[in-house]
Amino acid sequence: MPPTDLRDVLIAELTDALGADRRLLDVWPALEQAASARTLKRFCAEGVDYTEDRIRRLETAFAILKAKAAAKSLDAIGCLIKDALDVAGAGDAGPVRDAAILAAIQKLSHYGHASYGSIVGFAETLSEDAVAKLLEASLDEKGEAIEEMTDMAADEIDVRATRADA
Repeated sequence: MPPTDLRDVLIAELTDALGADRRLLDVWPALEQAASARTLKRFCAEGVDYTEDRIRRLETAFAILKAKAAAKSLDAIGCLIKDALDVAGAGDAGPVRDAAILAAIQKLSHYGHASYGSIVGFAETLSEDAVAKLLEASLDEKGEAIEEMTDMAADEIDVRATRADA
């Protein structure tokens, strides 16, 4: 059923975010196993904990809104997940594959950051301040993760991949 008001859009976005994060729980271990750099492995291992925290926040947001905590992710996240898993299984373990894994994770994180940004904005507009504050933590975590990945790429992963190419 198409949304009829902004609350419907908020619920739809929450539903997508919950579905996406639940799907990500299965992806992190595969990415961690495929990574060779310690920092990337650690980042993927921590991704499970952060994802579980986001799922708990989403479930709480549904409860605050007195809406059913449904999970349905859009095809877009499915394509990004497929790409990440394809990269994780391609080529030899090492710096080049690490760079590709990190790029795939960055795409997934930007999708999540955009989703949480919309959710927080909708909640604020609807004066659902408890939901906005709750999910602002997830938005902030996504932003911090994106910064960490950018630094990781610049400081280690991309440099190692460049040396591997030489």
